[in-house]
Amino acid sequence: MYLLRLKHLVKYLLGTLQYCWCFYYQENPGVLVVGISDSDWAEDPRTRKSVSSGYITWGRHVLEHFCSGQQVVALSSGEAELYACGKCAAHVLFLVFLFREIGYKLMRGQITTDSSAARGMLQRAGPGRVRHLHTRWLWVQERVPKKALQVAAVPGAENGADLGTKVLDGKRTKALCEKVGLAPSPAGTTVSCLS
Repeated sequence: MYLLRLKHLVKYLLGTLQYCWCFYYQENPGVLVVGISDSDWAEDPRTRKSVSSGYITWGRHVLEHFCSGQQVVALSSGEAELYACGKCAAHVLFLVFLFREIGYKLMRGQITTDSSAARGMLQRAGPGRVRHLHTRWLWVQERVPKKALQVAAVPGAENGADLGTKVLDGKRTKALCEKVGLAPSPAGTTVSCLS
């Protein structure tokens, strides 16, 4: 298993050696900071813990990204997705408060996921029928009715956060890299793509 992961990592690094973060010119992207999250479910064969992955954008620019193991064992894929959304919500709210602190008073946050179960859990109060949910993650539910966070859907095929959760083939990896602003640097240079 570990040899397979190492092989995948080496292939990825060789295939994306000339990639860089691209920050193309954009008009004022408005007041919405968007977090896109995804999760695998119990992929670690030893601990059965899931992985949370996501990235935060303002317009077309990726401001932050994360990929980390979850602290608890999720007993369903929807629960794992909810924990990923909670981590993403914390990152989004931090950036919203940072923007407000420097003068962008109208900034709002949005959590985007491809999981309908997670969206359902975020938009209600309490655990509902999910009996094994760690309730400390329900703080996100309080922010949705107060309009501090919006909840939105993204098709699974277009979810760039998928990069941090699964082993993907080369074609899909490159397509999702473009989605999150990673692209080959111009003329093979190692400088950031700014235009």
